[in-house]
Amino acid sequence: MSRADGLAVSDKAVQDFVLEGEVSEAEVTAGVAQGRKWFSLRRLLFGFSVILGKDGAIQFPKIFGGLIIQWGSVAGNGSGADQGPFTFTFPMPFPTEIFQAYACIDAAAVNGNSYGCYVRNLTTTTMQVYADASNSSPVLPNQTLFRIWAVGR
Repeated sequence: MSRADGLAVSDKAVQDFVLEGEVSEAEVTAGVAQGRKWFSLRRLLFGFSVILGKDGAIQFPKIFGGLIIQWGSVAGNGSGADQGPFTFTFPMPFPTEIFQAYACIDAAAVNGNSYGCYVRNLTTTTMQVYADASNSSPVLPNQTLFRIWAVGR
């Protein structure tokens, strides 16, 4: 044992800190981790989850509030000025709530018409996207892609 280790072992504050031990997963989940307990890297990663791909999600550990960021896309083609709904299913359900959800349309102007989109019927598992055009009669281009972002916990 080195001299520094010997001093640390005899230090009452260090002993108290170590004796109270590591924070448990139950304490992290319940949000009651207090006092002089310590977090291991394993505990900090408890609740961290990633789905990588065209549609994906990142869930941060509960110690960081359990924030979830999700992304993806849904293809749609309809007719008429108000086109939709096009339903997107989140790769990972939001366990508690959604703070914000966004969609943008990836469509080129056709015959001078421009397109926009909006979100409705937002749940913890799905969202619906609708397209709208600058003219009352254009048809949404085939396989128009809607890009999705959502944030919640």
